[in-house]
Amino acid sequence: MRRRWIVAALLLAGCSDRKKPPPPAPPPQAVTPATESALCKQVVRAVALPLKEQHIGPGKWSVQLDVEGKVLAVHGARFMRRQITPNGEAWAGLFEQCVPAATLHGVHLDPEAGSLHAWIESDGDKDRFVAALCRAVDDGDWLDRCIDGLDRARLDD
Repeated sequence: MRRRWIVAALLLAGCSDRKKPPPPAPPPQAVTPATESALCKQVVRAVALPLKEQHIGPGKWSVQLDVEGKVLAVHGARFMRRQITPNGEAWAGLFEQCVPAATLHGVHLDPEAGSLHAWIESDGDKDRFVAALCRAVDDGDWLDRCIDGLDRARLDD
């Protein structure tokens, strides 16, 4: 009898002897990967080519880094100190010399004066290449080391 009174008192106090369902999990926080900084989001464009337009370039993605404007303002001096014109061709040479071949697998660089353009064969290839672009744009120390180690004879700027 005494046990019933204890259970009744616990129920009245808001404590149940039945299991309550766990509280709902909090909604997932939006996490921005390190490969998508604010500058990277502004200057790197990746566009999936519609099936009917995949004949334009080799692959299913078109990726472009605009090397004028904000990128030039942030990184132009790095190139100019080493007498390298900071155009799309220089950025392509930088990637060919500083980025591992595995990262450039499935990537067909198509540099232009004001941008580094690439045709990309697959989703995975695109993800690796965009991450490399973002690293180059965001990591000034890495970019300095890369530019310092360039073989100038292999660079077409």
